[in-house]
Amino acid sequence: MKQTLLLLLTLVVSTMSFNEDFLHITSKYLNLTTDAVMTCINMTSITYEDLMHLDVIEEENLQTDNTALKVGCMFSCFMQTKELMINAHIDTNKMKEVTSSKCKSPEEVALRFQILDTCSERVRNMTNECKVSLNFILCLMNEVQRLLGE
Repeated sequence: MKQTLLLLLTLVVSTMSFNEDFLHITSKYLNLTTDAVMTCINMTSITYEDLMHLDVIEEENLQTDNTALKVGCMFSCFMQTKELMINAHIDTNKMKEVTSSKCKSPEEVALRFQILDTCSERVRNMTNECKVSLNFILCLMNEVQRLLGE
């Protein structure tokens, strides 16, 4: 999961130069239009350095880490565009639909659903969209690492 996230970030960062090839790769990976990807990037004014910061974020410092929150806002935009998030609420059922279509076995589905439930519960009472998406993504990364060793 962490490798996938870093690949995604690398692809998104590549769009900063507005190279059409990278925009298309990113939009294809996210299953979004290139306009939607650019809207989220432009809305957050995210930079390459901001995205690379995600790798060193510490959960206890999220309240004061504005760079991390910019990354969270970009993820929030992506998830809201995909209708996986409505305002500051993660749509766990929709996430499970997407997840189950990509799993190879019932055991993998069950484990991924457990991770989604854990992380959704962790952000349930948060009201800031950027913090919700950032904490949710960090939780997913940590839980996948902890349970699957990926």
